[in-house]
Amino acid sequence: MTTWHKLRREPFRILFPLGVLCGSIGVGHWVRFAFSPESALPGFYHASIQVGSFMFCFFTGFIMTAFPRILNSRSPSTGELSMMLLFLTGQMLLFSSGNWLAAHGCS
Repeated sequence: MTTWHKLRREPFRILFPLGVLCGSIGVGHWVRFAFSPESALPGFYHASIQVGSFMFCFFTGFIMTAFPRILNSRSPSTGELSMMLLFLTGQMLLFSSGNWLAAHGCS
């Protein structure tokens, strides 16, 4: 069983699966475009999701897990991890609703 303490100590456990979800959303938009020719070309949306959310999850998950061990420092606090997850979720919702500037403000 994964506890919040373990997630704080090893943030990759929550961020890597979240990154896979973000990547699936970013790639899944192309499927909708393929079957709905009247929809807009999803290039900007795809790039924003892939860089802003997908890659962010993997980079941050690695850094927040490895650096405290390498530098022998503390793990992210509950507030730090919660705020990062809140901004990431907000970014995904804002990208999906077309609020590009607000979404980029979450990064």
